[in-house]
Amino acid sequence: MELHVPARPASFRFRPRAAALLVIDMQGDFLLSGGFGEALGNDVRELQRTIAPTRAVLAAARAAGLLVVHTREGHRSDLSDCPPAKRAQGREGLRIGDPGPRGRILVRGEPGWDFVPELAPAPGEPVIDKPGKGAFHATDLEAVLRNHGVEALLVAGVTTEVCVQTTVREANDRGFRCLVLADCVASYFPEYHRVTLDMIAAQGGIAGSVGDSADVIAALAGAPEAIERPVLRFYEEALNAGREDAFTELLAPDVAYYNPATGTARGPGGVLAAIRGLRAAFPDLHYTVEDLLVDGDRVAARFTLRGTHHGPFRGKAATGRSVEVGGSTHYRVAGGKLTEVRVFADFLGLMRQIDADL
Repeated sequence: MELHVPARPASFRFRPRAAALLVIDMQGDFLLSGGFGEALGNDVRELQRTIAPTRAVLAAARAAGLLVVHTREGHRSDLSDCPPAKRAQGREGLRIGDPGPRGRILVRGEPGWDFVPELAPAPGEPVIDKPGKGAFHATDLEAVLRNHGVEALLVAGVTTEVCVQTTVREANDRGFRCLVLADCVASYFPEYHRVTLDMIAAQGGIAGSVGDSADVIAALAGAPEAIERPVLRFYEEALNAGREDAFTELLAPDVAYYNPATGTARGPGGVLAAIRGLRAAFPDLHYTVEDLLVDGDRVAARFTLRGTHHGPFRGKAATGRSVEVGGSTHYRVAGGKLTEVRVFADFLGLMRQIDADL
């Protein structure tokens, strides 16, 4: 499914499965008080305003299953990857590698080099450590994007006229289409920010497009990928992997659960207790999703359930028999959480497989 987002110079179109959110250099040295940026005399509040909207679009991208990539500018401790011309920039005592308020300036491993806590990468999200302003220079960013089938980039980060613009132009040269999120990028100098965005979108989008995070969030919220994502995660993380905190994470507080095998339950705790009972009887319980159908806020999943009867179940002692049953579950999704779960499975067939007398 292709999504359309209002933008300059024209509506930006992208397929969520072929898009990535690229978050550029949201590091303490640039955004936080006492960092390198402030030591240079800049007003870091101009950059801090990007944290809240970037956090919101980050949550939306994750919920929709987009690839999220973070970049971080910094150098080796011996500065062997820092060109002398770059090292010479700035005032004496405030150059790359010099001691700063948050450790050595832009040196990998120092406190100021790391991400601001609100925008820390989630487990599994690629982090591109770059020695230059552009995120493609001397990195494997292009390989990461190509290997994930990415065609379009949604861009956030700092600063607009330096690392963001450089990366967008590098991406454009490599055939990636970019949407720069105006409220998620910033400069210490508001005029530079405005002019840079104008340059990117000029002449029919010579380097890319410019839009707002709210429009992207709204588009992603209605995408089938965003609706089906919590369902797939429920199977993978809660039911198959048995990660108990996933029940609270993926189920709404008042979720209604109906299952002929376990009975009716309410709330994440009730659903967890029901699945614990099922897993006690079938410790190797595993669901395979065969088909998925999305219609508005509803998802229908056809599944195959397999397991081995190693514990008591509905009055039947463990038999050691393998079972395989088919079924479907109907879900309702709101706000990235499951609000209703109705399981329709071959319960009689399951009982027959563990009880030859039925």
